[in-house]
Amino acid sequence: MLLVIWQSAQLTVWQLQVAASIFTTPIFIGVFSLLWLGVVEAFGLSLFEGGWWNGFRVHVVQKDPLLGSMYAVVALAYTAMPWYVWSQQKQQIDQALMEISAESKRIGESDEYCTR
Repeated sequence: MLLVIWQSAQLTVWQLQVAASIFTTPIFIGVFSLLWLGVVEAFGLSLFEGGWWNGFRVHVVQKDPLLGSMYAVVALAYTAMPWYVWSQQKQQIDQALMEISAESKRIGESDEYCTR
């Protein structure tokens, strides 16, 4: 499940080209994704468990503590993964730009000596 979450976060960040945007965009993507997941789960539970309250009771109150804590960890990863992927991609882009800048300075210095 975490692998699928990571891959979908990568696809989302790449498709939206979030790497060059502001810091809060991937956070909003993660929070919106979690809210959307909650709405879909609530609808599915109310549909399949015989009503809103029965679905809530089965999903939250009667859940195994270990399963509930694992679900909470995965939900937090689901929320934080777009930001994590964005920060990794941003770091790679910044490093590549620094290498390009260093290479262009090196090429500029060698051209200066060649013309003299």
